[in-house]
Amino acid sequence: MPITGWRKLRAKFAHPTPQNRSVVTYPKCMGTYRGFQRKEPVLDHLIQAAMDAVDGEHDQDTGRYGTLHYTGCESRERATEIKQALFRAARHLGVSLHADIQRDGAGYRVEFTPVNKAHARAYVVAKYGNDRSKWPYSPYRGDPNSRVEV
Repeated sequence: MPITGWRKLRAKFAHPTPQNRSVVTYPKCMGTYRGFQRKEPVLDHLIQAAMDAVDGEHDQDTGRYGTLHYTGCESRERATEIKQALFRAARHLGVSLHADIQRDGAGYRVEFTPVNKAHARAYVVAKYGNDRSKWPYSPYRGDPNSRVEV
């Protein structure tokens, strides 16, 4: 009898033993288990610093914490990489993030503000309505660029 369903998933992602240690990989959704490493750069400390700048209390009206600037990016590509790393760190810490890349003299800077999740969700619903099919992006819908016309 073939292994199916959750048993197959459990067998595939079982904790490594000396026999299968080299072949076990963990998917991103399984959290921080052995064998799983977060993508560099890890900037959790910057998100936490922005939250600590206002003593961990967000604004009751907007849900925003403190605003910080990441400066010294030589190129726009580096600033985009830092912005993506900040979004990953915010997701890891359980907050939303507002971030903008701005020109700063000869280089670029990333201005970012962590936002309380409940306020961020309320903002999206107020702006786009309850119908997720009309949102410009829905995490529950597949990538529209990957669909192939038949």
